[in-house]
Amino acid sequence: MATIQCRYHRYVVNDYDPAYNVKFISSDGRFEVVYNIETGQMVTDPVNMGTYNIAPGSIVPWTRIVTL
Repeated sequence: MATIQCRYHRYVVNDYDPAYNVKFISSDGRFEVVYNIETGQMVTDPVNMGTYNIAPGSIVPWTRIVTL
């Protein structure tokens, strides 16, 4: 996952360094999980944990449709 796409899972917390958070997304684009590669643990705090993507724009980026 590109760093720009992980920026929302890197808020500062006291328990670990969020700069080491890495996000993984399921093949259908709905589920996310965040791991901290420094600790090797899945991130479960509500500030940085993975989410369920319900909005269509979060799964398939919006593209401009041109009709002629």
